[in-house]
Amino acid sequence: MSRSSSSHCCFGLGYAVNLLAEAQCLQDRALFYWGDLDTHGFAILLRLRHYYLQVKSMLMDEK
Repeated sequence: MSRSSSSHCCFGLGYAVNLLAEAQCLQDRALFYWGDLDTHGFAILLRLRHYYLQVKSMLMDEK
């Protein structure tokens, strides 16, 4: 991904999403999370939303 891109990609963090807690560059960005459809995936989503209220889940519903 180029440095001039307006997109960011973070992956493979699992429960270590707290490492993103102080990433100022994410404060005003649209953020999406796609994780496992189990209790751990939803726990990680909840943890990420603790830091960034704008996080939306992707492909994690019953449809």
